[in-house]
Amino acid sequence: DRGEVVHPQPDPALHVEPHPVTRRGDIWILDTSTGSTRALIATPAEEILPRLSPDGRWIAYESDASGRFEVEIASVEFGARLQVSTNGGTWPAWSANGRDLFYLHDGTIYRVPVDGSGSGSSSGISSTQPSAGNPVPVFHHPDIVLFRPAAAGGFVVVRRTGEHLPLTRLDLVLNWRAP
Repeated sequence: DRGEVVHPQPDPALHVEPHPVTRRGDIWILDTSTGSTRALIATPAEEILPRLSPDGRWIAYESDASGRFEVEIASVEFGARLQVSTNGGTWPAWSANGRDLFYLHDGTIYRVPVDGSGSGSSSGISSTQPSAGNPVPVFHHPDIVLFRPAAAGGFVVVRRTGEHLPLTRLDLVLNWRAP
């Protein structure tokens, strides 16, 4: 099971988590101050790995609604959804400023610029629909298993060993910059 409760969060009273008793993996919001819950993403598909944006307005997650896992973002308040990956995607992760979303596909980390103000608003008032740019590859290694953006830029990457044995060693590369 790859689902997990997401911590820390912008509003400590809200927790986003996969619901343990739903069909395949819906994503629910839990208000810890009231104990109330509500479904945020509830479809026949499997939705896993919820990740809140740093401002708490958007959530990124994986969905297999298309028949393969893709990365989607949704409004936490309204649930409006948008697929941001194009040929499959896993392990969504927000940049520290929330302007970019990263995901993994076939050993490549992609960056997608996300407009946190929402789309469809010419008045300067944010709408309920998320908007995002096109995915851009930023790093590739054929053996990447998972990754997370590092606080000061770059990524922390876990990769398979050449023999694909269980992970027994972790190489941490500091001050790496993409060409």
